[in-house]
Amino acid sequence: MDLFKEYFKSHKPQLSIKAVNRRHRQPIPGKVDALRKHANIVPQKYISNNQLNKKIETLKQHPGRFECNKNDLNYIITTFLHGSQPNPNQLKMLGGKLGIKFYHDKNLNKWVIEKQ
Repeated sequence: MDLFKEYFKSHKPQLSIKAVNRRHRQPIPGKVDALRKHANIVPQKYISNNQLNKKIETLKQHPGRFECNKNDLNYIITTFLHGSQPNPNQLKMLGGKLGIKFYHDKNLNKWVIEKQ
């Protein structure tokens, strides 16, 4: 049995470049990565849109109540109030037909969005 330091002197590795079988690796039309075997493509309707507010999107589907943080307030001001500051004494309906109420709760001292 050879010692470890002598093993590579007597057993030289054979360097050979084998051709990779790329028969099943066909390019996907419209995609850049042509060498991937599985594209793992997700349909557009299942891709989440990070620019939408999750609380408002949840209230569109189901009734509930959420407290607003700074990010929610900024989204509501830019999207529904068109840049104007909300009035704490006024109840505002967001989006017309959505039925989402936007108001300032005096007990919590926070802005709230609610759908019943």
